[in-house]
Amino acid sequence: MGIKTVNIAAAGAMQCPAPDAPVMDKELATALINYRAAAALADSMLLRGIITEAERTKLCTVFAKKYGLSSFSIFC
Repeated sequence: MGIKTVNIAAAGAMQCPAPDAPVMDKELATALINYRAAAALADSMLLRGIITEAERTKLCTVFAKKYGLSSFSIFC
């Protein structure tokens, strides 16, 4: 006797974007990847007690400026 499986997802997990959906340009994608890598290092240092939360915040502000991201961006 097999186990019955059903799909209850509202939509497919790997949907193709709509043809008119905005596309992130390569420059912004690279900047975001670089920012997140730098921020991950800051997070690691915070977790290890090497820096404080205030220092991490300052670092992330510097990283955002370096990679051309707004400090009000959802990515920061």
